[in-house]
Amino acid sequence: MRYYDNLKHITFNEGLSEINDYAFYDEQLESITFTGSGALKIGGWAFARADIKQFALPEGVTYLGDYALCSTNSYENSTPITLPAGGLTSLEYVGKYAFGNYDNTSYPLEWGDLVLGSAEHDIEISKEAFMNSRTNSITVYGNNITVNDRAFKSVAGKITFIGTNIILEQYAIRETNAEEVNFEVSGTLVMNGSSAWAFYNAKNLKKVTFTGSGSAEIGVQAFRGCTSLEDIDFTAVTEIGDFAFYGLTFDSIYLPSTVETVGQQLFREGRANVTVDFASADERPAGWSQWWDYGDSVTVTYTPAEEETDTGEGAEQGGNGEEGSEQGGEDSGTIQA
Repeated sequence: MRYYDNLKHITFNEGLSEINDYAFYDEQLESITFTGSGALKIGGWAFARADIKQFALPEGVTYLGDYALCSTNSYENSTPITLPAGGLTSLEYVGKYAFGNYDNTSYPLEWGDLVLGSAEHDIEISKEAFMNSRTNSITVYGNNITVNDRAFKSVAGKITFIGTNIILEQYAIRETNAEEVNFEVSGTLVMNGSSAWAFYNAKNLKKVTFTGSGSAEIGVQAFRGCTSLEDIDFTAVTEIGDFAFYGLTFDSIYLPSTVETVGQQLFREGRANVTVDFASADERPAGWSQWWDYGDSVTVTYTPAEEETDTGEGAEQGGNGEEGSEQGGEDSGTIQA
C-alpha cells in the first residue's frame, strides 16, 4: 500500500537519526536526499520493494534493519542505489535480507563493489543478509566481525574480511557463489557451531586465503561440498578440524607444520595428494591426529627441511678445500683446469 502518491521528492536535513520500520515500504519516489552527516539507523523494511529513481545512502548509516533495502530498486528500469565513495564505513549491523532480494530475482540488486565497516568498531552481518543480491566484491572491516548463517548465500564475486577478531557462526558462508574468499586477521578467527560447516556447498569457491599476524581456525567439515576448491593459503591457520575437506579432490595441497592442531580424516571420502614439511609419519607434529591422512585415496609426500649447506670460504672455492680447488686435483670436483 502506498501512502505518498503525491509526494515525489524527499530531503532529510541535519539531525535525522532514525528512519522507522516500513517508512517507505513499496513506495515510488523520484528522489530521496540526505544532507546531514550524523549517525543514522534505518529500520526494518524501511525501503523494501520501493522504487526510487535517485537514492544515495549517506556515509553515516550505522544500522540496517531486517529487509531494510530488500528488493529496493529491483525493477526492470530501476536505477541502482548510490553508495558513498568510501563505502558504508560507519555500518555496525546488517540485518536479514538487508541487501537482499526477496521476491523479484529477475532483476537482482546491483551493488557493485561494497565496502562495509571500519577497523574502529564492531560489525555483525545477519543471516541471509545478501540473499540473491549481486556484487562485484564485498569487503568487510571491523574490530570484531561476526558473520551469521548463510549471510552471503547466492552472492558471486570476491568476499574479503579484514579484522582483529572474526567469528564465523555455523554455515556462515554456506552456499555462496563467490569464487574467492579472503581473511586477514590480526587477532583470532574461529568457526563456531557443534558442526561448523562454515563454507558448506559453496560449489563455485576456488580460492580461500587465511593471512595476517593472528591465528585462524578451520572448523569441522568446514569445506564440505566445496567441489571447485583448489587453492588454500594456510599462512595464519593454527588449527584444522575433523573432516575439514570431506569429499573434496586436490591434485596438490600443501599443509605446513605451522598448523599446530589437525583433526582426523581431513580428506574423508575424497582424494588428495598432500605435501607436508616433515620427514615421516612418525615425525608428525604433536597436535596432529594419527588419523589426519586416513583414506585409501590420500597420498602424502614428506619433504623434511634440507640440511644447511656450507656457504663459507670452502664453498666459494669449489666446496672441496682451498688447495684442491686451486690445483684442479682429484678433489676439485667439476672445476678443473
